[in-house]
Amino acid sequence: MLIIIPYSRKAALIQWDGPIHENTISEVSELNKKIQVSGISSITETIPAFTSITVCYKDGNFSDIKLELEKLYSQLNTSEIEIHHRQWNLPMLPSSSLGETVTPYLSMSAEQFLDAFNDIKFTIGMKGFLPGFLYLAGLPEQMHIPRKSTPDRSIAKGSIAIGGAQCGIYPMESPGGWNVIGNCPIPTIDFTNEDLSAFSIGDVVSFYSIDSEQAEIYDKRDWTLDQITKEFVAN
Repeated sequence: MLIIIPYSRKAALIQWDGPIHENTISEVSELNKKIQVSGISSITETIPAFTSITVCYKDGNFSDIKLELEKLYSQLNTSEIEIHHRQWNLPMLPSSSLGETVTPYLSMSAEQFLDAFNDIKFTIGMKGFLPGFLYLAGLPEQMHIPRKSTPDRSIAKGSIAIGGAQCGIYPMESPGGWNVIGNCPIPTIDFTNEDLSAFSIGDVVSFYSIDSEQAEIYDKRDWTLDQITKEFVAN
């Protein structure tokens, strides 16, 4: 079930009820695609998230936009949406300070945390706040680590970090308040390619641990989106 409410003077928010779930993420993705190809000239932008879509528009009023969005949703056969997404298996160099990050908040050692983390199948729920930043849904409650009270001025490119219930991969060096647990040396954004990213909302992501030597080899490679897909999408 969803609701559509005003978000600002020229934006509407489509909001799904309930927790983040693979089915909801797929439904958000499908409706977002339908809005983008609908040909509604007043809609200027859509911004999908885990359980919502922000719809920006330039003409008309909220009531008219709401009717159009409800019509599009009614045309979406949610029972027939196929949940078929690529499954990624990405390398991660664990942080040398993983124990210091984990033990103050969780009743597990760094080794136990790493084993549990590598068993998780995350779902890419949204992209932002930086181009190529991947928000990963699926972190179990017992592995949540609160955001830092004072953000770091610089988090390294490729950092895999946890902020509360969320996990993400930083596509570039950036300030941030999340707790770094490792680094993925595979780029999540390519500004030289019109597709920008090999990763899509709804894709499933898991990690496996590598050592610093292997991380350096990966980091020095000149990756293309096709190479990333070929090497890290599970067959």
